Amino acid sequence: MYWWLNAPVFATSALWALVLAFAVFLAPWCNWQRSAVLGIGMIGGVLLYIPACTGMMWIIDQERFGYFDYQNFGKIPTSRLRRLLPEVAKDIRIHQQRGCNRARYRISPVEFDLHLDTLWHEFGSRAYNSRATSRQATTAVELEALFFGLELPKSSQETEPFIHSGPTELSGYGAVFYLHAESGTVFQRTCYW
Repeated sequence: MYWWLNAPVFATSALWALVLAFAVFLAPWCNWQRSAVLGIGMIGGVLLYIPACTGMMWIIDQERFGYFDYQNFGKIPTSRLRRLLPEVAKDIRIHQQRGCNRARYRISPVEFDLHLDTLWHEFGSRAYNSRATSRQATTAVELEALFFGLELPKSSQETEPFIHSGPTELSGYGAVFYLHAESGTVFQRTCYW
């Protein structure tokens, strides 16, 4: 099951079970038969489950998806967001979505290279891509498509920008990075299931 469906499914199921149990418990005080309340509740649960899950997902998504700002790595609340970010990152802005997140943070070029080396050392054995092909030329249009909403700075360099790929697992879990060396800012797109 996709990770972002777990909370709405479990919350809707638990809420429906509590409401149904409460209604069955109170049925005698309302002069209703418990079996009738249970039957109507079960039929209603089947018919209304998907709309209720959709509503619950909308409520939950208001809190867990969107733009979030953190001063440093230690302030990031979930391991899903922390897994491929460097621990030395500062001024972090993350756009959290269902299947991926995009991040912007400050880090020196030396620390960025060290971070990439660490990722390849730690996860490279499970990757389907190789370290040799991890740096590729790109265009400003492609960068904007990858990192839209994160305020890419204009580069004064006349050379083509490069994106760096981290190790990508067969499941699609991996990250793409763009280092804007002039400002010491890294843009990262991480995808996962």
